[in-house]
Amino acid sequence: MEQLDRSLRCLRICLCAAIASGFISGNATAQDAAKPTADPALAAALRSGSYKEAVRLLETRAKGGDRDAQYQLASLYRAGRGMETNDAAAFKWMQAAARQGHVKAQYSLGAMYLSGRGSAVDVDAGKSWLQKAAAQGHEQAIRLLAEAANTHKSPAKPATKTEASRISATASQNTAPLPPLDPNIVSNTDASRAASAMPPFVEAAWRGQIKTVQRFLDAHVDLEQKDRAGNTALSMAAAGGHLPVIEALLQAGAKADSANANAETPLMHAVNKGKADAATRLIAAKVNLNARTTKGASALDLAVKICNAPVTTILLRAGAIAAASPNGETPLMRAAARCDAAVVAALATSADVINAHNDQGQSALWIAADQTNSSAIQILLQRGADPAQTDAGGDTPLMRALIRASGDAAQALLAKSSAPDHQNASGNTALMLAAKSGLSAAAAALINAKADLDRRNTLGYSALMLAAEQGYAEIAKQLISAGADQSLRNKKREQARDIALASGHETVLQVLK
Repeated sequence: MEQLDRSLRCLRICLCAAIASGFISGNATAQDAAKPTADPALAAALRSGSYKEAVRLLETRAKGGDRDAQYQLASLYRAGRGMETNDAAAFKWMQAAARQGHVKAQYSLGAMYLSGRGSAVDVDAGKSWLQKAAAQGHEQAIRLLAEAANTHKSPAKPATKTEASRISATASQNTAPLPPLDPNIVSNTDASRAASAMPPFVEAAWRGQIKTVQRFLDAHVDLEQKDRAGNTALSMAAAGGHLPVIEALLQAGAKADSANANAETPLMHAVNKGKADAATRLIAAKVNLNARTTKGASALDLAVKICNAPVTTILLRAGAIAAASPNGETPLMRAAARCDAAVVAALATSADVINAHNDQGQSALWIAADQTNSSAIQILLQRGADPAQTDAGGDTPLMRALIRASGDAAQALLAKSSAPDHQNASGNTALMLAAKSGLSAAAAALINAKADLDRRNTLGYSALMLAAEQGYAEIAKQLISAGADQSLRNKKREQARDIALASGHETVLQVLK
């Protein structure tokens, strides 16, 4: 209780100083209410002093959620222009605007909490709102918080008139340099009571507010204070790519490898947001390039996840290791699935890396074909990827492209593929898969490559039967013209014509005898 009394006394002294210096005077709030507005009727009412009409117009907009109107309305109620002062109404609308991030409202609401205007005195709430305003660079909030911190250091005794006058005189010297911020005003204890998830210092870093950050640094703020997720100011500056803030924090001694609750480092934050310059500066600070999150992801993994070629290249050149996951999946495999040629090229550094496979036998080329990533296929083939490598089911990259009915991917692989009669676990050949997917150009290329026209899969189907089943008359014509045997039967004793008839494909029946 004694400590609370001391806090109340010191904050009230600071509030008196702010009032004496004109920071939160009645005149100031009236001027705020009279700020230029796009509403001609409202502007006319304020100019003419018709405050009742101004209140009516502002209330309509304020109830609609307009934070500027809410702040102006609160200012009129607090100033009592053209009406009696109404602190309760002023507090209501000031709080509404503050909650929407209105910086002047945040400052004024903090002052109202400290002075007990419109609500009971609440020092913690007052400081919290002042901190929010300070984090947005509000000079008066910074001054009031600094005065609060300095006054708190004085002996715990009732303030005398002399002391109040001294503080007032100090605060009113608007031309003097801003006092340094005291680190006590942004301690983790205060932050945990704040409504915001970020302490002001961390938030200022996240927003890239270098001047505010520098004031905190001059006050020897705790560089490692964290938000609720465990992120430091350096992590948030890295996420925003704010180089001046990153430089200032590193020069001040911030830990370059500080990690949050998910073990994410500043470098990872920069990488995850694609901030190449920020990543470069952090790498220069000798961070751990291969640190991993609680989910096992490295900075390189995060760069590949967002398919960022510049950041991927920066990390690899700095020595990041392209390690495989427990199932054997490499960063190159993940890039082959969805990234452009630049990312794939950066990762395709050697034959061992290019032809590595996961626990399902899938290589980067196989995955690129399966995901129909033609640009990745081209790069991987140029770098020496093996087009004959199969997965656990016996599918080659070409087969995966044909299964996915990707003509472009198939054409890229056909130029490098041999052994057209290779069969997968189901007994299908590339020609069978081309016929089943309706890829006539691929079928023609395989016929020209002397693929076995009459080879059959485990169910006894030939390429012609599969084309008949799917209704691809053009491919059926190609196969017949090349000499495919129409008399063959599958394990159900069906011929190609029987299959076309059962499937209702009249155009195929016209091609078959």
